[in-house]
Amino acid sequence: MNKNKSFFLFHLNLAFSSIEYDQHLEVINKCYLPLLETFSQQKVKFAIELSGWTLNRILQVAPEWIEFLKDLIENKKVEIVGSGYSQIIGPLVPYEVNVKNHQIGLIEYKKILGITPKTVLVNEMAFSNDMAEIYQEIGYENMIMDGDNLSLSLGKKKSDFFQTKYGVGNKKEKLIKLLPTDSIIFQKFQRVAHSEISINEYMDYLYKILSKKNNIVFPLYCNDAEVFNFRPGRFDEEAQIEFDEWEIIKNILELIKNLDNHQIEFPSDVCNSWKDDELEIFYINNLSYPVPVKKQKKYNLARWSVTGRDDANLNSSCYSIYNELIKTSNKNYDDWLNLLFLWSSDHRTHLTPSKWKNIKKLIQEDRPNNHIEEFYINDSNKDLSKYIVNEKQYINVSTEHLFAKLNKNKGMAIMDLGPIIEGDNICLVGTTEHGTFDNIELGADFFSGALVIQNMDTSQLFSDLQKVEPAIKFTNKKIEISCKLKINNEKIIKKIEILLDKPIIKVSYDLSKLVQSKETIRLSAATIKTKDLKNIDFKVRSKAGGKKIHEYILDREFNHGSAVSHRVSSTSGLPSTDGRLIFKVNNSTFSISWDPAFCYFYPLFSNNLDSNGQLIRLHLSHREQDDTLKYEGKYKKLEYSIDFS
Repeated sequence: MNKNKSFFLFHLNLAFSSIEYDQHLEVINKCYLPLLETFSQQKVKFAIELSGWTLNRILQVAPEWIEFLKDLIENKKVEIVGSGYSQIIGPLVPYEVNVKNHQIGLIEYKKILGITPKTVLVNEMAFSNDMAEIYQEIGYENMIMDGDNLSLSLGKKKSDFFQTKYGVGNKKEKLIKLLPTDSIIFQKFQRVAHSEISINEYMDYLYKILSKKNNIVFPLYCNDAEVFNFRPGRFDEEAQIEFDEWEIIKNILELIKNLDNHQIEFPSDVCNSWKDDELEIFYINNLSYPVPVKKQKKYNLARWSVTGRDDANLNSSCYSIYNELIKTSNKNYDDWLNLLFLWSSDHRTHLTPSKWKNIKKLIQEDRPNNHIEEFYINDSNKDLSKYIVNEKQYINVSTEHLFAKLNKNKGMAIMDLGPIIEGDNICLVGTTEHGTFDNIELGADFFSGALVIQNMDTSQLFSDLQKVEPAIKFTNKKIEISCKLKINNEKIIKKIEILLDKPIIKVSYDLSKLVQSKETIRLSAATIKTKDLKNIDFKVRSKAGGKKIHEYILDREFNHGSAVSHRVSSTSGLPSTDGRLIFKVNNSTFSISWDPAFCYFYPLFSNNLDSNGQLIRLHLSHREQDDTLKYEGKYKKLEYSIDFS
């Protein structure tokens, strides 16, 4: 008879954001050692996932634990699952960093444990098409990923998704087998270990889900090891330790291993039992949820990109170091180790003050000065009439390649923008004005080239949609239009640059006077505006951690920038690890780009349908709100370019 198959996987992470270095031995003794003892004594197979960094740190402070682990590996009582040298959010970093992270991770596993894992756990369950292809390239055969959010991204019923054997990656190569996890199932295991529910309640729950026999595999546990007999200290509401939780787990294992019609396997053994021709291939091409992440929507990519203590500037510093590193011919191992360590996800969440102080010492503080040079006096020595018509409310700019209409009553917001092709103005970006749409929820002006800051405590909104008197400067290469604004009683400089020899416009803000607080900062980079807003053929292409660009389509109505709760300001987003998004709008193509080493953005898209047409928008977020957000220091210059070449 075919038995239900299940597996245990414990995530070991001494880089845990809220755990101090001097607590590492305590964590090993309270969590990691009992894990090995409990499962080996109960003769229950289990898997451990840990980074090369954590492995080295354990070797440093508790080498005897490493020897114990090696003995269990040799006797086939435990399986090691890979995750790279550091726990890095792959869809947020460049291709070369992802490859190097996993290459070095495999070197460290081999050096310390004498093994090469064939199964990889997606770090923080942040999956993209790009990461599947990287895992193929590295040589992994299996991948463990949150099944709940994959099913949401693909628009499939959870029950249907968990009954299907999937393969992912480049179809031209051997596919990676996907082993899905279930957040509710592993949270039930945590709850019974924490005495929040009884063992009888837990076993009743387990009997119920196993009796359905509709999952290809039951992931009994796939989460942190540091939450048993220890509390990492992230939240005030963490459960109190009332009993020996490893003793409770021991009692649970006694019952689970004796269940009828059920057997516990290593993750790789489960995958090895599947034939390649059984696999159904999936590819994520929807823009509504392009990069699934673990658990609930509060755990979205903003968590590691533009929240934390100062994620945006930390990420920019990492990009700056990366750019210098790849230019160097004599790259050494330690240089990569340092960069991979800095790009760890745990430096971007609940980092303690002392750990943050150490990180700040390591990042580059001498990046180029990025204040905007002020131009307040109009340049009267140049004849601007060839390119500019300066009206009471609007500035109309027209070069050989590009046209733009800017609204002086709205902080130089872009009303119309696009290339000039064979004498025709092709409008692709601009402002859809109040009354464009029939739905009252869309009864507003939707701008391009604007800035919105929202205080998340008071809900007070600040924007650059103010009446301004711009100054215009002209050179042989570009037109510069700048203005002064006030946001929260501080002076802001905004500049729009239009190149004369190329169809490129650049929008920039100097926010250096602003002190960080509990707020979101979003640039309304582009509202799609065409002659006919109905039946727009829209696609966007981006790199999300890989070598090649992937394409995403509008599959449904959504808004990445909608708040999940009063504590979490966004739901999802489409990262661009080279700072470039390529748009296809009907028969036209253009790109929006920025330099991540100069200013870091997290792209948020939205798509609304109306009887009068479609509202498609892109916001470039420099700061979002979630439970990890702290604030200190000041902002810098933000800039992006729109290129119609």
